Amino acid sequence: MKKVLAVAALAVALTGVAASSAQAQGGRWYGGHHWCAYDAGWHGAGWYWCGANFRHGYGWGGGYGWRGWGGNRAWRPGVSIGIRLP
Repeated sequence: MKKVLAVAALAVALTGVAASSAQAQGGRWYGGHHWCAYDAGWHGAGWYWCGANFRHGYGWGGGYGWRGWGGNRAWRPGVSIGIRLP
């Protein structure tokens, strides 16, 4: 019984750490997942489940403005980020 309680307490603690990490990254909660804005991922810049931006096929939400959420400044059309193309 003590092992079960210890495992349950650890799971609760880790969930709290994940939630605070998502909050620190500017994450949002929707549909049972924490969402974070990433400049890069398997589907380009956009909103992904936190930590899943390079897990191909998982966690893609959408780009800038998805669900009315902003994103990183570099995503916005017409914003110069200092990259020059030949």
